[in-house]
Amino acid sequence: MRKPAMSPWWAVVLLFAATTAWASEPVPGDSNAEPDADVRVLLARMGEAMRGRDYEGTFIYRRADHVDTLQVFHRGSGGRERERLITLAGKAREIVRDGDDVRCILPDRGKVLVGHQHSRKPFPTALFDNPEALFPLYRFERDGGERIAGRDAEVIQVSPRDAYRFGHRLWVDSEAGLLLRSDVIDEAGEIVEQIIFTNVDVNAQVDDAELAPSTDVSTFAEVPDSAAEVMLTLPAWSGDLPPGYQLIKRRQRHVGADQVAVEHLLFSDGLSSVSVFIDPAPERDDLLQGDTRHGAASAFGAYHDGRHVTVVGEVPVATVEFIGARLTGGETADVAGAGPAGTAQ
Repeated sequence: MRKPAMSPWWAVVLLFAATTAWASEPVPGDSNAEPDADVRVLLARMGEAMRGRDYEGTFIYRRADHVDTLQVFHRGSGGRERERLITLAGKAREIVRDGDDVRCILPDRGKVLVGHQHSRKPFPTALFDNPEALFPLYRFERDGGERIAGRDAEVIQVSPRDAYRFGHRLWVDSEAGLLLRSDVIDEAGEIVEQIIFTNVDVNAQVDDAELAPSTDVSTFAEVPDSAAEVMLTLPAWSGDLPPGYQLIKRRQRHVGADQVAVEHLLFSDGLSSVSVFIDPAPERDDLLQGDTRHGAASAFGAYHDGRHVTVVGEVPVATVEFIGARLTGGETADVAGAGPAGTAQ
């Protein structure tokens, strides 16, 4: 099948998919779902620290061949989370979060992208908010300790129970509970995404000035998330998904100069997420047909009934193929068996 090179449209799709993660309900019936008590305690401490502790630091975020260095200021005390992320190399970017409201500042474009209830990406939000929902889908095990950013850390191996999701490896600060490093591990055992602190102050006193934008945005144009929500209804085919994935959100977005209505479906198992974009586009060469992989992101594209369907997510190719085949009437093999990333059925 034809597999076009990465295009600007692809960059938008991959960015959108990388900023969506939602909690799902646990899958019943797995008697081996529960991790050891010490792992559960460590996960709970991590969630409390990442939400409620004041800290600041510098971390590296690597995806495929792209590396970003960012500074973070986070204040969780006082019952309300506030955070500012700043890029330290390349184009200046800031993300300012106050509770569920998010503003992404683009100084070179004179714009502020305004969102609401966005994910905390690159940090894996579901691990902080609802780890119990992940136990039937992933195995959590202690795996020794190491030092990260000059601090002692406990290591947790997160292994998928089938081949429809990636594994993870977590380094949790032994004293403060912060997540100091997180690796995403593909089915070949390779690291495809990594977040690692190079320095961190776990007892920082973060003031209001450090949480405010460093750029005067008073003259910037505000660009809201104009996606029109549509009623969340499960299509007839949605019951036949990889185990644990559920339809979390369904919306319609108007994109491009012609404001074409593109339907967006978001599926998640709580940690991994998959976006489906259904575009009434005429057939053309720059739209994906077949499957492709770029770092942690896999994608599948096909035409069906006069519409182009794109399935994209930070998951194995088997997952996007499975969902894409169900949408377009194709066939795909059942690959629910274990893979090198550490699967147990």
